[in-house]
Amino acid sequence: MMTVLQREEIRRGQEAHLCEEAMQVFADSKLNYRKMSVLRTALADGIDPDKLKPFAKSWIPAWQIEEFTEELREGNLPVPPKRPFPLKTVLLCLLACTAALPLLFCGDPKEVPEMELSAEEVRLACGMQFDPRSYIRNVQEIEEAGGTVILPESFTADAPGTKLVQYRQEGAGKRIRKNLRITVQDETAPVLKLKTEKTELLKEAPFSCHSYVFSVSDNIDNDLGNEVVCSDVLDDAETQKVRYSVKDRAGNEASAYLEVHIADYPEALRQADPLPEASSAPAVSYRPPQPQVIEPVLS
Repeated sequence: MMTVLQREEIRRGQEAHLCEEAMQVFADSKLNYRKMSVLRTALADGIDPDKLKPFAKSWIPAWQIEEFTEELREGNLPVPPKRPFPLKTVLLCLLACTAALPLLFCGDPKEVPEMELSAEEVRLACGMQFDPRSYIRNVQEIEEAGGTVILPESFTADAPGTKLVQYRQEGAGKRIRKNLRITVQDETAPVLKLKTEKTELLKEAPFSCHSYVFSVSDNIDNDLGNEVVCSDVLDDAETQKVRYSVKDRAGNEASAYLEVHIADYPEALRQADPLPEASSAPAVSYRPPQPQVIEPVLS
């Protein structure tokens, strides 16, 4: 008989329109709802049911099934684990009981709690540091009670993508594995710089908006100079703003504005009187005055 959570996983598989062969992989009452959820999600992602069926076992823990599904998503074909022999399980129980005998004579020991992660998936922006201790709630309580928590390594999120890290708890008869999915996103907008913020043009002078772009850079996509969007069309306003915009592959947008002032020709040049035309009157020749000769008077 299935629990409410198990029936809920079957309903979700039907809503995802999984085929009958895929449904048979995880619709098993021997699998708890967590294992059913991992298998259903993998089938919905397109993993072949025949490749996934060897890992749909009640004796394989959910965290290990999730690891196998991640390998299948990456194109690998993991080897299915062998079912442990019951005798080995009995021996392990005897060893655990033997290790617990001294505790009977040491008063009331602290019960080691099971580790709790704050989430199953976290998102980081590019450039952020992943601190594994920040995502486990009770690591101090576990260590104080005598348990051991093995944290994944910290790292800097340098590129968009998805990564799976594992937290492990051991000691005091516990062996627990929990996975944390980390999605790194590019949340930094490009940097768009213009050569100037203001410019002046004469009327009817050509205008090319891209000639005013100085540089466009992005932390992931590098040079985005060819992705700048602007318009070469100006209206009749004396002063107007031209908008520049650019987006990176993640959809982060940057914008800038160029203020354009349309200048008219100087008023004095447009209203100046035309130069006088040359006169058509005939030219007048000039004769220097001739000396006057006075003749003597005879008596």
